[in-house]
Amino acid sequence: FGVPRGHITKIFNCVRDIHPEPHSVPSAGKITLLLPARINDVKQQVEIVKHLKDKLSHGIKILFAGVGPNYDELQKLCEGDERFECLGFRSDVYDLLHKCDYMLLYSKVEGLPITLIEADMMGTPAICNDVGGNTEIVHNEENGFIVNTWDELASQLNSLTNICQEDYKRMSEHGRQIYEQNFTFEKFKANYLKLLGTQ
Repeated sequence: FGVPRGHITKIFNCVRDIHPEPHSVPSAGKITLLLPARINDVKQQVEIVKHLKDKLSHGIKILFAGVGPNYDELQKLCEGDERFECLGFRSDVYDLLHKCDYMLLYSKVEGLPITLIEADMMGTPAICNDVGGNTEIVHNEENGFIVNTWDELASQLNSLTNICQEDYKRMSEHGRQIYEQNFTFEKFKANYLKLLGTQ
């Protein structure tokens, strides 16, 4: 828009901290991922099942939390397959993020996804693609993984059972650090007050 770079201030969005307990490490040989989002074409839940149905190992399970125009189609695709489950609308996403080992987001487009910020806040490592502001929240191999093709996604998901407890704890802790440094309500408020010249 021709605005000088020095006149632009970037202020990240935020989520309020619920101060969760440290994230537990995954059970041996079993990985559960949560994809919390409206079930539609943009979030690609149906495409995820279609592309991964014959490629995921049996130690991997993806939970889809949410409703939307593609919910019935998604539910039919998941029927009878232990690697996928539709949860429908859930009001306990934070509890689910704490119970699940990873969060998954593989959208066609994104802004700055609140769900990824929530994952960092909960100390839940995330797997996502490089769209929108995803990589401002998820740093590859630090608090999760960035993948950009269906084959990369399948390979990354199948490799999650090989991540040792120490590396998982490190990713969980690093995600929490990214949240505390950038995405707390206190940081959000302080940055706006500074921009307005009241602090």
